[in-house]
Amino acid sequence: MVQVDLFTAGAVFAIILLAYHYLSKRYEYFLTKPIPCLKPTFLVGNTGPMMFRQRDIAAHVQILYYAFPDFKITGFYDLMNPIFMLRDPDVIKKIGVKDFDVFMDHTPTMAGATEAEVSGEQLFANSLFALRGSKWRDMRATLSPAFTGSKMRHMFELVAECAVSMSDFFKAEAKAGKKLEFEMKDTFSRFGNDVIATVAFGIKVDSMRDRENDFFVKGKQMLNFQSLIVLLKFFCL
Repeated sequence: MVQVDLFTAGAVFAIILLAYHYLSKRYEYFLTKPIPCLKPTFLVGNTGPMMFRQRDIAAHVQILYYAFPDFKITGFYDLMNPIFMLRDPDVIKKIGVKDFDVFMDHTPTMAGATEAEVSGEQLFANSLFALRGSKWRDMRATLSPAFTGSKMRHMFELVAECAVSMSDFFKAEAKAGKKLEFEMKDTFSRFGNDVIATVAFGIKVDSMRDRENDFFVKGKQMLNFQSLIVLLKFFCL
């Protein structure tokens, strides 16, 4: 049998106790602020149901959002990171529009985005979702003119073209005597894919007819959160 002396056992126990105390302190962030927060679970915070696939992201965020309906700002923990959830339109407008240059640092949307930003190896790292600091502020200022009233009206025309194309597809299917039974999530995922490809990239994509086009397939792979490995990559920042 392996013998462990009392000093070694005590040292290991003390280290575990100190580590637990240190990590637990991370969950006291909102206790010192007038911001309500659901009780977190050790190590996983408030994201446990998503990580263990007990609840999808949309349903879980909805629960967090409506947990404290009388507050404009609430909080939750993404693993051990405190996150503010804004529930008031005026606060959102102030942070996102009026004072956007003050709120420059954002949590990377995908794990590893910060490193990719430095290396420049990933196209996603140069998007507004992944940039931080002054780079994010400069990119935000660069993109703002792209969303003026006149340009938004032009975007609407492109969105309308995608909608007409989808409508024509349904009409053609009906005339051909085919059974019009579609899965709505898949249908509107394809419509959204066509809109993004047309408006943002200037690419004509018809995902209703060309169901396995590269733009749709790659986008679907990027947003597939069914795999536990992908979920861990998404949350382990």
